[in-house]
Amino acid sequence: MNIQEGVIAKGYQPDLLRQVQILNHYKQKKTKIIFWDLDHKVQKSDEDHWKPDAIFETSVVPRRLTMDRVRVEPPFHIPDLLQHPTLPSDPNRKLVYIGSRYERDDVITEWIKPTSDRYPGEVEFHGNWMKTIDECKRLWPNVSYHDRCTVKDFRKIYGTATACPLLAKRSYLETGFITPRPWEALLFGTLPVGLCTAKGIDQYVDRGVVARDGEDMAHLVDWLTDIPVDQRDMWRKRNVEMLEFMDARHFVDKMEKVV
Repeated sequence: MNIQEGVIAKGYQPDLLRQVQILNHYKQKKTKIIFWDLDHKVQKSDEDHWKPDAIFETSVVPRRLTMDRVRVEPPFHIPDLLQHPTLPSDPNRKLVYIGSRYERDDVITEWIKPTSDRYPGEVEFHGNWMKTIDECKRLWPNVSYHDRCTVKDFRKIYGTATACPLLAKRSYLETGFITPRPWEALLFGTLPVGLCTAKGIDQYVDRGVVARDGEDMAHLVDWLTDIPVDQRDMWRKRNVEMLEFMDARHFVDKMEKVV
């Protein structure tokens, strides 16, 4: 569904309607318009209709529909990432994921189920899982499900978790589409673990914490659970240093080049 169809589709979508009103307003004023495609939902028809001055995409290899896209990174202020001390990991909290199920079922089965089956109850999903809890329990019976949370809960959830898997839907893996999750996990005290099928993943996490497959994810989590807190802190700081290219100033530079 494109932006225009969404406004008149069955069911009122106030956010989408407001978005179209804002776009129309600034287009009439000949203000430069940048689309930031945050979920691979901007379609060719949207590009044709609005003809934006640029499209930002947080991918190693951005898609191209009618025009080239500009690679950007989810911005953050790098000194902020180590504001919380590194805590020892809780051996009963092997993997913690805060996010949605959205178009990720096959990836969860492939990459997370082996760890959850090996360690029942020690893999946690926080988010909108409760809406389809019966189906989720049928697909991944050994995962521990929790309701949606807010940012104020993140430190408590992430702080003692061994690791956070960088789950993504297939189109994200194929293009190297990245969300804020790597720096979100580091900020609140855990270690992000990458999937080897994600293009360019070693730009965001050290190769030592990239799983080769679902079984390797379980072995990797075993190792991370056993390392002492000083080594855990070393890995966390090393990962933060790797993400300097995601600092907000680089995002601002790219925006200024467009406008």
